[in-house]
Amino acid sequence: MLEVQSDGTLKISVDEGMKQFIADQFAAYDLAVLNLQMEDTPANRRWLRYNPEPDIRELLGGDVTSPCNNGWDFIRPEEVGALIDESCTIIAEDVERAEDDNRLVAIHGHGGCAFYDNFYAVRNPMRDIANTGYVIFWRAEPVRE
Repeated sequence: MLEVQSDGTLKISVDEGMKQFIADQFAAYDLAVLNLQMEDTPANRRWLRYNPEPDIRELLGGDVTSPCNNGWDFIRPEEVGALIDESCTIIAEDVERAEDDNRLVAIHGHGGCAFYDNFYAVRNPMRDIANTGYVIFWRAEPVRE
């Protein structure tokens, strides 16, 4: 569920069942990483290749009730001039993209962009959800000319 908080941040929360499911995914992933560190085998590498660390994009884009299928879209940092890497998830309302190459043309939404502040790639929004049941995205108001 996506809700705008009184301070303007976006809170994305999940029910207890989904929280546990995500926590279980991380437990399996963390065990696989540990196994690979202890024994670098083709089987361990293959498991990690096909079972990557859970990604917030899967949760947000997974069904019709998700934010990114409900007027929100993922924005690559370089599309908005953000000097950060892909580890910082950015979503925006009412995004216009070019039909031929899917490049960002404009963000029309009144709410602008929202981002998960992971500037040093030390946190993962899905781990926040696994631990607390929610994740906070900070709002960045659009620049008006």
